[in-house]
Amino acid sequence: PSSRVVWASAFRAMATAEGPQSGGFMPRQSTGYEPTVTWMVCHIPCRITREQLLAAIDSVGFAGTYDFCHLPTGAQKKNATATNLGYAFVNFKSPSLAEAFCSVFWGFRFPGIDSAKQCTMKRARLQGREANENEFRRPF
Repeated sequence: PSSRVVWASAFRAMATAEGPQSGGFMPRQSTGYEPTVTWMVCHIPCRITREQLLAAIDSVGFAGTYDFCHLPTGAQKKNATATNLGYAFVNFKSPSLAEAFCSVFWGFRFPGIDSAKQCTMKRARLQGREANENEFRRPF
């Protein structure tokens, strides 16, 4: 396995052995601190599908560690293509898993895709699965 997979597996084992984590990737703030569990993954090549993104996340050792993924596409706009908008929101089951994912996926390049883009992360404005599901729920 790659060093990313080995590192991620070791980090997950350590995090679950220690029990609940008090931190997240972001430092504690004096007021209003909320641990980071949701990342905005930036610089995703526009031709990547949601399935390809999930496969990439799983391939670096994070299968089963997230419970929400939203990859917006231009298809929601009139006369737009179905390509993604270059970012996604991924929610992890714990702050320690979110932190590990950020460390591992930062700089990730999608294999077999002709793109120089390397993924980066930003702390998502909305944190948690429920908040994200409520925000991205689309009425039919």
